[in-house]
Amino acid sequence: MDDEREQQQSALRELGLPGLVPGADLLAVVRLVAAALGVGKAVINIIDGDQQCQLAPVGFAGAVSSRSDSMCAVHLAERRVVWTADARTDPSFRTNPWVTGELGAVRFYASAPLVTGDGAVLGTLCVFDDGILQPTPQQLAVLEDAATVVVALFERARDARILHAARAQLEQRNEELARRADYDVLTDLPNRALLQVHLAEVLARAQRDGGVVGLLFIDLDAFKALNDTHGHAAGDLALKEVARRLRACLRAGDLVGRLGGDEFVMVCATRGRKALASIAARVDRVLSEPFHLDTRPLPLTATVGVAACEAGTLGADQLLAAADAAMYEAKRARPQAR
Repeated sequence: MDDEREQQQSALRELGLPGLVPGADLLAVVRLVAAALGVGKAVINIIDGDQQCQLAPVGFAGAVSSRSDSMCAVHLAERRVVWTADARTDPSFRTNPWVTGELGAVRFYASAPLVTGDGAVLGTLCVFDDGILQPTPQQLAVLEDAATVVVALFERARDARILHAARAQLEQRNEELARRADYDVLTDLPNRALLQVHLAEVLARAQRDGGVVGLLFIDLDAFKALNDTHGHAAGDLALKEVARRLRACLRAGDLVGRLGGDEFVMVCATRGRKALASIAARVDRVLSEPFHLDTRPLPLTATVGVAACEAGTLGADQLLAAADAAMYEAKRARPQAR
C-alpha cells in the first residue's frame, strides 16, 4: 500500500496535480460525461494524500475535502467502474457525509478510476445526482472511456509544459551563444567583431549626416607584470574594473569594447574634436584613480590614444590603426608606462 501511494504521489507531481488549472478540453469532457449519463453533477476527483481535490466541477462549486469523506476513495484500489443507483442503500456509501446530508444528498453515484500508463491511480472521474438512476452498460462504458481521455489530457498538458520548458531553455541557450559571439565573456563588453560592425555603422552615419567620429584606444600599462606578481585572478578583477569605469564614461550612442588582452576601444560619434578631447580627458581621469585588490593597491595605469576623422575620410580599419598608433606614441612619451 505504501508503494502504491508513493507511486501515486510521484505521478501527481509529474502531472502537476492537483494544482493543474483545467483547460476547456477537460471541462468539455466532464460536461459531456454528465450529459451522457443524464446527471446533474460531475467532477474529476484527485486523491492527494489525505485530501480529495476536485477539478472541473459541473453542477456544483467543487472543493477540497478530507479523503475520509470521499466517496471516490472507497473503491479506488479496485481500479474499476463503481456505481450505485441509491447510495442510501449501499453499505459502502450510506454513512458518507455526501449521502447523509452533511455535505450533500447524493443518491445516484458512479465513478471510473483515472489510471496512468504506469498504473498509478490518480483519483476518479465521478458523476452523481440527487435522484435515483439506473445507468445502462453503454453509459458506464462512456464514463470509463471518458476517464481514459481525462488521463490523456493530463499527460498532454504535462508534455506541453515539458516542451515549453525545453524551448525556453533552448532559446536562452541560443541567446547566450549569440551573446558570446558578440561579447567578451570576462567583461561582458562588446568584442572585436561587434566593435568593428558598430564602428562601420557609425562611420557610415557620419558620412551621411556629418560630424566627427572619434576612437579611443586604451591599453593597460604593465598588465603582464600585474598578472605575474598578483596572479591571473587579480588580472581578471582589474579588467572587470576597467570595464566598469569605462562604461561609466559612456554617453548615449557611444560604445566601449574589449579588443582582447589588456586593450579596450571606445567609439564616440561627436560634433567636434573639442567634445572628443573632453571624453578622452574623462577616460584618462577615471583610469588614473587607484586600483585595489581587497585593500592592497595594484600597480596599474592606462595609456589612451585618440584618433578622429571627419565624415568619410577614413575607414574603420584605418581609424583603428590611427588610434593604436596614437596610443603607442603616448606610451613612448611616458617611459614609466612601458
